[in-house]
Amino acid sequence: KFPVFLIAVNRTAGAAVGLLIIKLQGLSAMDPQMKLTTWPAITNFVAQVAQYQAMFMVPFPVHILMKSAKVLPAMFLGRVLGNRAYSLLDYIEGFVISALVALFAYHVQHEREDSSSLFSLDDAPPGHLVLGAVVMVLYVVMDALTSNLEDYVYQRTNLDPSQQMLGVELGSGFLAWATVVAIGEARAAIAFLLVHDSAWQYIALLAFASAFGTYACTLTVRLFGPAVLTLLMVSRQIFSLILSMVFFQHQVDTLNALCLGTVSLLIFSASLRRTTAATTAAIPGEILAGAAAEQGGRAALEK
Repeated sequence: KFPVFLIAVNRTAGAAVGLLIIKLQGLSAMDPQMKLTTWPAITNFVAQVAQYQAMFMVPFPVHILMKSAKVLPAMFLGRVLGNRAYSLLDYIEGFVISALVALFAYHVQHEREDSSSLFSLDDAPPGHLVLGAVVMVLYVVMDALTSNLEDYVYQRTNLDPSQQMLGVELGSGFLAWATVVAIGEARAAIAFLLVHDSAWQYIALLAFASAFGTYACTLTVRLFGPAVLTLLMVSRQIFSLILSMVFFQHQVDTLNALCLGTVSLLIFSASLRRTTAATTAAIPGEILAGAAAEQGGRAALEK
């Protein structure tokens, strides 16, 4: 009911957690390099607003599965920004995942007859699906751009993930609070919470879960890059969709189930291959650094 208010609260909690991690590590919370986090902060805010708005316009499964289309945009934007290069196999995997998602979304539109289906669109007002799809495309592009901009910042600074997180959360949070005040959502949200005070505990739980999740995402970008983060996030979304189908006993036909299973396997294999490659590539550098240090130590002893 108050999506921008929730975004503002989540970003505030994220900034608090980021600041706490910075202090625990003994780092600076006012590093001049943090000004570069303004760009991912802006795209993060736009992506979050688009994501929340789309939830009112498209069915939950379509919302979840369309997020899988982030794989190709994440790779393409990484190439445009010059912070990542991908192999032909990477692009093929991304294309197949996106194609299966498109097949799923197309098939969903032809299941209006079954009102008990999880994928039924009967209750959606005319035109909402199209508008929701446009909003989801905006979310996909902005979210893919956010992780690539964070990667861009990492490659041009020596910021710690906690410092990157603090900068992004502060910038995005500022935009969210300014928007909440400007559109009058803050007063309405607080009035609602005063009447339904039990909702505070769920908002707090959501905020801090989001904060620690944000740190995990920022750290993943630092260690493995935007594409691996995108694959991991898509796998989490598909897992939540499967749980929804299991707990609420929704009807799923063979083609939809096949799409879900194939996408899940592709994401798992692609994530495993890329993380293994990133880890393997890092080992020679560590070995060389250790050898250089050992050689320097011996030279010092000989002197």
